[in-house]
Formats: sequence, C-alpha cells, structure tokens
Amino acid sequence: MDGSTQLKTADGAFGLTSANAKEAAQDVQRLIDLMNDSDSVNVKAFIEAAKSGISAAGNISKPSVKVPSPTDAIRTELVQYYVELLKSASEDDNAFDHAVAELAAKTKVRTVEMHEIAKVYLGYEIGKSKGRKGALQDIIDRQALDARQKAKASVQEGSKSWWR
Repeated sequence: MDGSTQLKTADGAFGLTSANAKEAAQDVQRLIDLMNDSDSVNVKAFIEAAKSGISAAGNISKPSVKVPSPTDAIRTELVQYYVELLKSASEDDNAFDHAVAELAAKTKVRTVEMHEIAKVYLGYEIGKSKGRKGALQDIIDRQALDARQKAKASVQEGSKSWWR
C-alpha cells in the first residue's frame, strides 16, 4: 500500500485506548500492520484465509483433564507415620513441639499430605484453601486448645478437692 492509503493505528482508528480493550487493540494493530506490509491486499482473499484459520482453530481439541499420576497420590504410609507421631506426643507438650517441628521441616510432605495428616489427626476435613502452613497451624491450635482444657479441668478439680 502506498502512504496515502495506509491504515491508521488501532487505537487512533478505533478509539481502543481503555484498559479493557488493550488486547483487542493489539489484535487490530497486528491486522493493520499485516495489511500495511502487503503491496496489494485482496481483502476478499484475506477474509477467506482468516475464516479458514478461525475454522481450523475451532477444530483444535480441548486439553484433556489431568489424570493424577502416581507422584500426585497421597503417600499413606507417610501420613500414618506423622499422625501416629502427633498422637503419641499429644500428652507431652515438648514431644509435641518436636513432632511439629519435624513435620514443618520436612518439605517432602506435600500440601495434600499435610491436609490428610490434619484431617486424620483432627477428625474433620480442613478448608481446601489452606496450604501446608495453614493445615499445620490447625494441628497446633488443636493441641493448644486441648492443653488449655486440661489445665482448666485440673484447676477445677483442684478447687473441688480444696472445698471438701
């Protein structure tokens, strides 16, 4: 195309300057650049080629749903080990702190496994939006709650015996 028939830029020609239209403006600009680079643009042939390209793009199959691989599966022996470790240490705060520290340090324990550990240890499903740290924090919070309840029960039991 010669300079007199050259197309304007996309944002100038179509007023596509808002943030929502940025991608559309880029597409239109590519089209304008493509047409400006050609010495003789046959618009009808160009439209037919574009239609066949769109039609071919529509025939592309959608990606399949990801099938979990064996590496995505929950390692039940790992889950069982940490659940047993936490349960056996739950009566001793120092032992429990060491068990939690070990669990927190083991990066091989993935989020899905941490969720499973929390689920089995706590006895209920935790929110899926929680990550490793959130699941571990729920375990810690349960231990703190249990410790407070035991201390309160001990104080109440002691006060009852004092009044007798």
